[in-house]
Amino acid sequence: MLRKIFVALLAIIFGLFAYWQLNDKDPQLWVPIYGGVAILIGLNLFINVPRIIGILASVGLGIGMAFYIPGVIEWFQEGMPSITGSMKAGSPYIENMREFLGLFLALAALLAVYLTKK
Repeated sequence: MLRKIFVALLAIIFGLFAYWQLNDKDPQLWVPIYGGVAILIGLNLFINVPRIIGILASVGLGIGMAFYIPGVIEWFQEGMPSITGSMKAGSPYIENMREFLGLFLALAALLAVYLTKK
């Protein structure tokens, strides 16, 4: 029962993430990513989604994260400035770090759902 509540909350959270991306500069990328994660997690409440689907989605998120690694490295080299100062990123590496973290959270959520699955 506790796992179902956890999974439902994750699905809702990622659904909200997808919704909040509608006003982003590139919603065509982020709405499907977060929305897909929300749907995939939510489906686990009702049907037995094969692990291979979760694995493939996780691999896709990991590959996406790899594209942002240069920006993450630059963020570290700049002394790890705040990425929460304003909604408009002052530097490209700040936006890269935010997007990397978004993909990381999506990956962590998928792994949490699939690793706790019986």
